[in-house]
Amino acid sequence: MIVSSKLVRPATSVFQRAVFAAKPKFVATSRLNFSTSASPLTSDRFFHVKIKDYTDLNCFERRMKVRDSHLKKLKPLLDNKTIVFGGALVSNNGNGEATTMIGSVLVVRADTEANVRGILESDQYAKNNVWDMSTLEISEIKPIVN
Repeated sequence: MIVSSKLVRPATSVFQRAVFAAKPKFVATSRLNFSTSASPLTSDRFFHVKIKDYTDLNCFERRMKVRDSHLKKLKPLLDNKTIVFGGALVSNNGNGEATTMIGSVLVVRADTEANVRGILESDQYAKNNVWDMSTLEISEIKPIVN
């Protein structure tokens, strides 16, 4: 069952009224939608994810050990547009040069924040102690352009 609600905040500009009138902004559903199948998603919700790696000396080695498996398991989620994009968070040496990977950033299309969390918890980086799940930040975003 899908439930939608009307926009609470009034749109102030002609552009905002057109964008907000185009489709419902809040959708609740009873199903989880983090399948790795190649079928396209129908959710209009997007989430920004930031998660840091553990800081111990062996974390980078663990990351590299499971990286190929991590990327392989993400491919269906990229193909079906569940993951819009993702990449490594990097530290730099002060000269603007990236020196090491320290976490990850993703934009995920999903019905709920719980779905996003489910995707992350099933990832190889979470299962192999690369991502420090206590640093997980998930924020809903409203894309205007793509």
